[in-house]
Amino acid sequence: MEFKVFATGFTFPEGPAFDRQGSLFVGNMRPPKVGIVHKVTPQGVVSEFVNTGGAVNGLAFHPGGDMYAADARLGILRITPQGEVAVFASEYQGRHFGGPNDLVFDSQGVIYFTDPVRRPVPDPCISPVFKVYPDGRVEPFAEDFVFPNGIGLSPDERTVYIVESRADRITRVAINPDGTAGKRDLLYQFPAGEHPDSMAVDEDGNILAAMLGKGVIAVVSPGGSLLEEMPAGGARPSNVCFGGPEFRRLYITETETNSVTMVGYGRRGLKLYGDR
Repeated sequence: MEFKVFATGFTFPEGPAFDRQGSLFVGNMRPPKVGIVHKVTPQGVVSEFVNTGGAVNGLAFHPGGDMYAADARLGILRITPQGEVAVFASEYQGRHFGGPNDLVFDSQGVIYFTDPVRRPVPDPCISPVFKVYPDGRVEPFAEDFVFPNGIGLSPDERTVYIVESRADRITRVAINPDGTAGKRDLLYQFPAGEHPDSMAVDEDGNILAAMLGKGVIAVVSPGGSLLEEMPAGGARPSNVCFGGPEFRRLYITETETNSVTMVGYGRRGLKLYGDR
């Protein structure tokens, strides 16, 4: 397994996502580049695409070409291919989101997103997962997660996977036919301190979690077994996505070196809404 440094020059890179033209977009969560979304060409050339003025944590594409961002300061943003930024959703029942972290589209264009910092002391990180409909309507999907961070859907879209970073676990929640939350249970419990961050899903339904506290990508089966732990190309990976020919390459945002690393993967990544 050979890792390659694909791109450098970020500050705490997060939220990697590919557009249909094969360019990678990466957010920055810390100064001096906080709020900037960088564009990386297939050849690894980095340029500034847009500065939201916030703190971009997660990215996902719509089939129409617009990029949607989970911005920890501003909410859920819609960003056009020309770099025009608009707030798509920022509050629920008059209360501003605490800090959107990651997001995923289903096949109907509904966004599921995590918002970790919601509740008052003593624990401000017991938080819900929200849904945003294509018309901008917001509703909670499920409550009481311990710092919900990365989020993904199973290939059949019957299950939502939520990384609870401060509990070192991945939780799964069934989606009922009417779109409400169903059965909820533990998918996988990591040892304390390994701190899963964000995630991706491959076409077989395996969950790939970036382990910020261990320096690996953990591959967990949909049945809840740890299949393997892959080196991440650095000590502090924050997120991972699929790209390249047939979605068989992993692109990992690595926060120790503030770079994006790249490595081949034996399975194909799940085709996301923006690629359909």
